[in-house]
Amino acid sequence: MHESGPQPESDDPKQLYRGEYAKLYLERTLSSTYSEIKNNILANIADRFGVRRVLDLGSNVHGSVEVEGSLKFQMSKRGIDYIGLDLAFEYFDRQFLMEQGVLKDKIYPKIKGIVGDILLLPVKSDSMEMVTCNDVLEHTNDPSKALSEIYRILKKEGVALVVLPSLYKLDMANFIHIEERRKSSHLEKTTVDEWIQRGKENGFGIDEESSLSIGIASGLSYLAWMDEKFIPERKELSTPETNSTESLILKEARKVFIKYNDEIDIKIRTGRIDDMLLEALTKGNIKEVFQILDQAVPGLVSMEERRVLDSFFSELDIISFKPDRIAEIQKIFRNSRYPKLLLGSSVLLVLKKLDKNI
Repeated sequence: MHESGPQPESDDPKQLYRGEYAKLYLERTLSSTYSEIKNNILANIADRFGVRRVLDLGSNVHGSVEVEGSLKFQMSKRGIDYIGLDLAFEYFDRQFLMEQGVLKDKIYPKIKGIVGDILLLPVKSDSMEMVTCNDVLEHTNDPSKALSEIYRILKKEGVALVVLPSLYKLDMANFIHIEERRKSSHLEKTTVDEWIQRGKENGFGIDEESSLSIGIASGLSYLAWMDEKFIPERKELSTPETNSTESLILKEARKVFIKYNDEIDIKIRTGRIDDMLLEALTKGNIKEVFQILDQAVPGLVSMEERRVLDSFFSELDIISFKPDRIAEIQKIFRNSRYPKLLLGSSVLLVLKKLDKNI
């Protein structure tokens, strides 16, 4: 649901999956660079764990539409059986999908789907070896209950792959000025450390080695949202957003970052640039963060894309962010036990089911 995903038209969860929302998700999100990168990572991890079946909670159309960005596509490439679960039947219904413009030959001939609520899963206890739950928990009104349900249905030593927002729209800080300017569909906004703690409270252990941040450059670009001018304004979920000159500059820059997210992530990790970024963040030096990011990009982008990024970085160079907002970001990074997991737009947490009796 991250990275240019459509916005809901209704506060009723089941209504999110119908009409314009479904059409926009199919057109924009399913085949987005973010979806392809994320689902490739998830499938690689599932394959590394040697699982042969995965249940995807909040699956949307990922088990119904045959495109490279879908999770079923990536899992099937690795010989892993995929089952989707979502609130609405429509996402498993061929007629509905064709009404949204999906070509018949792009719909899987055999769709494995379960209609159900993540807060009360219609799945047997101790029955699944792996569960995926991607960009979903932040949309629920009781994430702890959802985690307890995931724990219940996993087999002994089962694994949950959970993708959550980190720097995405600065959910980690839950700034009032952002909420006042832009209505969010996220019901839960908190830090990666707090998400991990909730997992532990529900019987999970964190596999730090396998967990990772996703989209470091696109995530760090959201630090610009510490200044109101960079935030597209939207007072209600059902109303279109209005953009300032600065928010449009950021939007164009983010398109470039998202396009090269995978390459930039690899470069930042292998070049130890993540350590430099974390040092600047713990010092509260946001300008240095953007300078480091600027230097990490050359060689990857076209001349036109370079001009887009130059415009973005030049705009940031003249901005003075409010000290209390910088201090909040600084505190989050300073206090984190898992600072490298905070760096991305999203974080993939690999949670292992532990024996509660030990």
